[in-house]
Amino acid sequence: MKNFYFLIILGCFFTTLNSQTQRLILFEEFTNASCGPCAATNPALDALLQANSNKIVAIKYHTNWPGTDPMNAQNSSDVSARVNYYSVEAVPHGIMDGNVFNDHPGYFTQTNIDNEYNIPSPFQINLTHQFSLDYDSIYISCTLICKQAISSTQLKLRIALIEKVIEYETPPGSNGETIFYDVMRKMIPNANGTTLPATWNVNDSQTFNFGVAIPTYIYDKGQLAVVAFIQDDTNKNVKQAARTAPQTIPLDAKVIAINNLPSLTCNNSISNISISFKNNGTNPITFAQIKYWIDSNSPQTIDWTGNLVSGQTTQITIPTIYVSHGKHTLNVEIVNPNNQTDYNSNNNKKTKDFNVVHNIISLPITQTFSQVAFPPNNWFIIDVDNDGYKWVRASSSHSGGVGSAKIAFYDIPIGKIDDLFTTKIDLSNAQNCKLTFWIAHAQYNFTYQDKLQVDVSTDCGATWTTKWAKTGPELATTAPTTSEYIPSSSHWRQEEVWLTQYIGYPEVMIRFRATSGYSNNLYLDDIYILDPLSSENKEIARNFTYYVNDNKLNIEFFETPQKPIVVSLYNSIGQELFRQQTKSKTIIIDLSKFDKGIYLLKVENNTTEIRKIIK
Repeated sequence: MKNFYFLIILGCFFTTLNSQTQRLILFEEFTNASCGPCAATNPALDALLQANSNKIVAIKYHTNWPGTDPMNAQNSSDVSARVNYYSVEAVPHGIMDGNVFNDHPGYFTQTNIDNEYNIPSPFQINLTHQFSLDYDSIYISCTLICKQAISSTQLKLRIALIEKVIEYETPPGSNGETIFYDVMRKMIPNANGTTLPATWNVNDSQTFNFGVAIPTYIYDKGQLAVVAFIQDDTNKNVKQAARTAPQTIPLDAKVIAINNLPSLTCNNSISNISISFKNNGTNPITFAQIKYWIDSNSPQTIDWTGNLVSGQTTQITIPTIYVSHGKHTLNVEIVNPNNQTDYNSNNNKKTKDFNVVHNIISLPITQTFSQVAFPPNNWFIIDVDNDGYKWVRASSSHSGGVGSAKIAFYDIPIGKIDDLFTTKIDLSNAQNCKLTFWIAHAQYNFTYQDKLQVDVSTDCGATWTTKWAKTGPELATTAPTTSEYIPSSSHWRQEEVWLTQYIGYPEVMIRFRATSGYSNNLYLDDIYILDPLSSENKEIARNFTYYVNDNKLNIEFFETPQKPIVVSLYNSIGQELFRQQTKSKTIIIDLSKFDKGIYLLKVENNTTEIRKIIK
């Protein structure tokens, strides 16, 4: 009798198992291309998801905060609906099966996956997709089969079109990420999903078919896949998930890279640039046209012939290009493969920025970043790591000006490098040369240490020599702050670098190199490169030099005063307009509020000197 009872129990047990099916887990992440913590979290998360691809399906929703993200801008409404559905308030944020895991994805582990994977699902999902003949639409078929009776008034079928891999040449946001996985591109028919019957009995089934125009913002149709999941809106629990694999495109020529184009050159002609392009489709490519052009100029065309089989890459050299001084962009595009339509045209083009340093300028050089254009004329910036971070213009400034150069260490990962540098400077006739500049910087705390250095090159940037460098607390001009740093007027400090050893060189370049310690922002302003002994650049008194530039009277003492010096400024009828007692080596008097005319500068030290100033 006991054995018979056991068999009944065993039979019921197998009946229960047979009425359910293997679960495929759904993991949803909310992220952003300008979110620093997202960039720090995603590599480990993606590795974990990819290592468990037989157990878990991923969807990544790109939010419109905390910063720029083109993947959100391309479809913000569907993302917003899912953000509101889960009441997500911060990124990165991860959710497994709707309500099983709901936390920072950095806490998501293999144990979370294994525990959920071992719970059978009451549904089986059979999911397929195929393209239309002209590859402008996608057809989706989704069949749901009930494996265990279930009842709920709020069951929804949700379907998402995802792009498995999106790879940018440069970061689309500010966090440095260039590769993004499983990006949600469109919810079908919308984020609300399709309402399912309230009651399901074992072996009940229903098929749903959708025809969807492929959005124009899709980067690579060959990376399109479909994810489907059944979700109970009463508690947000996901009952089952499924996905399709991306399908290759028959005719697809893809530009991989622009090669041998230097970011900095002093030549007006550039040779040996090549373009790598790949047969990203299934059909061999025997002909294609390569178009290339500089900035907004008219394209030049090269006809290529060969036999490029599926998955193979080739290189094509373009003729020597001729360019003028300044920043430029090289554009390349592959069109008309096999004299036919490329069904995946969004991956046919690439661009690359480069700088041509050809102008040679003479002393004195002043830069106050007062102009909106950045970088200013005859100045250049290079994003050394090609990660999207670079010097930018800020509104904060020293001495009441209207701008400065800023490097946002507050957002930039540790070790990233960015350059701001001059065109070539002629020192062949200089008697001496001194660089002065003002900086403002705060640390985040004493753990994170940023670095700024001044480098000099005499061979168009082939080699650089560091002449000045400060790091961490030595670089800081005020106390640490965990808020994003914006300087006040008292935070600025002047630095000076003598460049005497470069006297006689006809082509000298000066570079400000910023290396991030992920600490806090640094600002650079009022850069002066002068020959202090040249009467053409400065008037010389007994103990100081002075000159007017950009409505500022600049006074520089040859030596730091040992006792206070009184500096005064008078108009032509003897009225005192400015008076300051100082021990500073440099004094700047703002002349912008005074009318044009003649003024008298009076400097009282051991002796009194009076000089005429013309505004």
